[in-house]
Amino acid sequence: MSLGATSFLIQRIFLMKALLLGIVGGVGGYLLGTVLAVVLGPKLAGVPVLPMPMLALWAILISSGLTLAASYFPARRAARLDPCATFQEI
Repeated sequence: MSLGATSFLIQRIFLMKALLLGIVGGVGGYLLGTVLAVVLGPKLAGVPVLPMPMLALWAILISSGLTLAASYFPARRAARLDPCATFQEI
């Protein structure tokens, strides 16, 4: 805001960062879960496990939705802060 950005732009930046973290978390969680299931499934349960690409879409959608929902109000509050008051506290 001190450089001329609007509150809407700042809120959008925070939400885009949350969306990116949600996508990365969903992809990482899917990959880690799939690798563990394929490797440990036959050893522990004696059941062959095949990767399910449809679950990747669900993992990305759910993790992105959760991060956006959890970060909406903090992003809105951060976007409304006065930059002068914020810099004084540092």
